[in-house]
Amino acid sequence: MPIKLQIKNFLCYGEDVPTLDFRGIELACLSGENGHGKTAILDAITWCLWGEAREIRKGRDKTLQDEFVRIGQKTAWVQLDFESQGQAYRVSKTKTVGRSIKLEFFMVVNGSLMPLTANTVPETEKTIEKVIKFSHETFIHTSYMKQGEADMFTAANKTERKELLAKLLLLSSYDSFEKISKEESTRLQHSVQERNVGIEYKEQESESLAGANGNLERADTRIEELNILKKRDDAGLIMQERRDLLRNKVDSNQKQIHWLQTSLGEQKQILQTSQEIISRENEIDQGFNKFESLKKELGESIQKNVQYSNLQTQLSSLEQNISAAKAKYDAELSNIIKTIQDHLEPKVKRLPKIISEIQKESGFLSTLDSNQQNALKTKVDQKDEIANQINRLNDENSRLRGQHENMKNKFKMLESDDPKCPLCEQSLSQGAHTNLRKGYEDEGTSLNTQHKQNMSKIKTLEEKRTSIEALIKEIKVSQDSNSKEIQNKISSLTAEKKSGMEAELQLLEENKRREKLRFLLKTKDYANVDFSKLKSVEEEIQKLDFDPLKSESINAEISLFSRFDSEHQKLISAKKSLPDTISSCNTVKAQLAQIYNEATSWEKESLSLEKQLCELYKINPGEINKSSLQSRLEEVKEQLKDAEVQKQIAIEQIKRQNQLTSDIGILKKELTELAEKKLVYDELSVAFGKNGVQALLVENTLPILQDHSNRLLNKITNGRLSVNFQLEEGNTGAARKVGIHSEHLEIDISDESGTRKFGTFSGGEAFRISFAIRTAMSKLLADRIGVSRTILFIDEGFGSQDKIGQELLIEAIQAMRTEFDKILVVTHIEEIKEAFPTRIEVEKTESGAKFSVV
Repeated sequence: MPIKLQIKNFLCYGEDVPTLDFRGIELACLSGENGHGKTAILDAITWCLWGEAREIRKGRDKTLQDEFVRIGQKTAWVQLDFESQGQAYRVSKTKTVGRSIKLEFFMVVNGSLMPLTANTVPETEKTIEKVIKFSHETFIHTSYMKQGEADMFTAANKTERKELLAKLLLLSSYDSFEKISKEESTRLQHSVQERNVGIEYKEQESESLAGANGNLERADTRIEELNILKKRDDAGLIMQERRDLLRNKVDSNQKQIHWLQTSLGEQKQILQTSQEIISRENEIDQGFNKFESLKKELGESIQKNVQYSNLQTQLSSLEQNISAAKAKYDAELSNIIKTIQDHLEPKVKRLPKIISEIQKESGFLSTLDSNQQNALKTKVDQKDEIANQINRLNDENSRLRGQHENMKNKFKMLESDDPKCPLCEQSLSQGAHTNLRKGYEDEGTSLNTQHKQNMSKIKTLEEKRTSIEALIKEIKVSQDSNSKEIQNKISSLTAEKKSGMEAELQLLEENKRREKLRFLLKTKDYANVDFSKLKSVEEEIQKLDFDPLKSESINAEISLFSRFDSEHQKLISAKKSLPDTISSCNTVKAQLAQIYNEATSWEKESLSLEKQLCELYKINPGEINKSSLQSRLEEVKEQLKDAEVQKQIAIEQIKRQNQLTSDIGILKKELTELAEKKLVYDELSVAFGKNGVQALLVENTLPILQDHSNRLLNKITNGRLSVNFQLEEGNTGAARKVGIHSEHLEIDISDESGTRKFGTFSGGEAFRISFAIRTAMSKLLADRIGVSRTILFIDEGFGSQDKIGQELLIEAIQAMRTEFDKILVVTHIEEIKEAFPTRIEVEKTESGAKFSVV
């Protein structure tokens, strides 16, 4: 139930649209001229709730939804407050051209808004539809009687009426149930076929696995035989590996004996050499002591040599530092003298002359700027006055073009097939049409003449303005050139003045520095530390008393005794290693005896293993080797592996056979269940079809629809007319009483002269009959869907009714107030709108359509 409606830039409505408050309105008419926006109010409600309005259907196409935005505007906005089941809600919808819709939904609780908006617009629309409990299609059938739809049902032929009634009763859902039932039946049929194919395939596979048990027995026997052979070959390979190991040890012993014999000879040679060195012990000790004494004396000489070299290096470095310091100050003094004579003194002498020239040029610049600014201001004022005149003429031409365009639109209205007055939209006589047309032509000619005169004046003024702009440009160029020349000269002199003042300050500093450097060089006060260090180093060289020739004599004598150094080391080593060498010789002799004994034992064990292998495999000793035994074992292992695979295959085949038996049983059970379900869906598809439940519902509804229609028709026609709905079978045309095969719905009308078909009525009577039936359908459908509080919009012309018929229709609408909470009637007929207690009058203005409640 609507409470309050707000609109902005929606269809023909503009921005300053008042709020339409439905509270307190029970019966009202929407009045106004055609095309002024009466039906657009209802469109705003349906678009806000469901996104649909008249010819513009719901769609996510931005271009299609853009048609709701008023021409020339960018954004349309509608806000609707409504009540459902005693609870207040608010819906706000915004559409900007080229963009998506913005939809917001709220519950109004104690004056506050509780958001119910979902993540997307479609989800929010579904939420709204759940709250109001019916769709847009249901609303159209129950609450909205559009123009030309009053006879939608009665004007249809008798074959179409039954289908139309089923559609109005919202029985289309049964069609979807029928479709779902047929689709489910088809799906179940496919499942039945799949189960039959599955059973046949699994039975064939089970038959192919019939010999699995015999294969398992044969595999077990073969595995037992191969395990015996494998144990024999494992034992033989172990014996052969032990035999090969013993042979390798014997070979290794032979090599070790050879190595020990060689080592024993070497130990004897070392023992002889050590004894010879020990016999020369006294001679070696005396020579070694002399060598050590000479080494000590040479070390002291080398240390003095290092000190002497370091002092000479320091002496050279200090002399270089002193020379560099003097050269640095000499160069700095020379540069300062040159800077003073060549740069600073000439700049200081020219400074007074520069200051005088700057003052002279500044006076010239001030006089030039004053004269040229006065001339430039005069021309700029003239140009601005001409621009103001051109703007006034352009504004006037814009107004003239608007008047001319308005005149053209009015003239087009006069040229239509049914000419009407552009102001009052009333039909015109031939004379009035001619006079009005002549007046518009004269006025248009006058507007064109005035526009051309203004354009001529604008052209003259623009030429004059161009001439003045050229003079202004010349003045500015001349002013800029003269001023720039003087300013450049002043800038150059100013820079020279600044440089002279800086030179004056620098001259004072440089003179001070020059005198300081002269005093420093004269007194040699530029390297005091280095002069002091130089004197100290010279004194240390004298104290060292170093003789380079003495070191050469010591080196010659050391070379004569150097051989005793190595012989002394050999003596010490020989005395130390002599007991170990004797012990090592004895150890090698013992090892040789032990290895001889081990080799004899291993050779005996090897011969015993060879004999056992010959007896195990019944072959000659020459045929026994590790490679052949490994080949025998690998062959047995491969055969054993194949036998194990065959056994596993047989086991899996037995498992598969058992599984297939179980699967076949399950498939047969499923097949029975699917067949039973398919039978149920086949019966449902027949029941949900048009000749099933739908036909029964239509048959049961007709008496109720007939009662509703006659109750209203009795009021409209003062009891003269009554309606009777009759179902007929399509093949015989006889009256249908029972069954589900009816196809035709006849409408019989009874009056004071008897009963006849609806098609024999025309004009006002036919309209009243159609109106009563259509209104009865709205009431019937509202009762069926359980809508407790209803509203009825009647957007239907009453032009076909005479005065009495109109009065009867008004009385009928008045009588329906008890069956609908709110009734809004759209009309432009003065006699009808005056009969309603409340009127919502709509008018079209330049800023868009507006309405007022009267």
